[in-house]
Amino acid sequence: MKLEKVIPLFSEPLSLFTLKSDNLKVIEELKKLKFIRRSSDYTHAHDRNNYGSESFDIFNKGPNLKCLEAAVYKACQTHIKEVLEYKTDFQITNAWATKVKPKGYAARHYHSNHWLSGVYYPVGDSNFKIRIHASHKPTWHAEINHYNVFNSMSWTCTAKDNLLIIFNSLLDHEILENTSKHTRYSIAFNVLPKGTIGKGDAQITL
Repeated sequence: MKLEKVIPLFSEPLSLFTLKSDNLKVIEELKKLKFIRRSSDYTHAHDRNNYGSESFDIFNKGPNLKCLEAAVYKACQTHIKEVLEYKTDFQITNAWATKVKPKGYAARHYHSNHWLSGVYYPVGDSNFKIRIHASHKPTWHAEINHYNVFNSMSWTCTAKDNLLIIFNSLLDHEILENTSKHTRYSIAFNVLPKGTIGKGDAQITL
């Protein structure tokens, strides 16, 4: 018997980019922002040592953040045009900074009312991790020899310098505990289609 092909049918793509940004200057501008304590919208979930910027328009809060916006936009364009292969235009609707102190974390959540979401890490660390959860439930809980994209219910990404991750906004994700002695800074954002999309009774203008 010969296995001809395996197709990752109906998969949820997650794109990882390494941006060419002046990450240390980005960090300097992030540290000047006003942060407030964040808590999860989920009833029984909670966050710890997790703070978000008061502004949801942080790309306009400094010259280096403004330059970063252009790089983020280009990466989103690549994800939409080359990975998803959609023809639609798009817009970054909001962007905010997060600050997670040592022993801090953010509960599992998703970004409602949006299409794509992303997170950018100016500075990485082996102890800065984000976990993305599958949108489906397993039929069987069988023993697994090796975890892969077909049998995993979650996937963990470790932050590296200038790492940008883009994924479907409806995928649950969580910031795992910061076990380092350093504060973790990141920038999160959301994306929606822009202009007229669809045809016939499915057409809508955003």
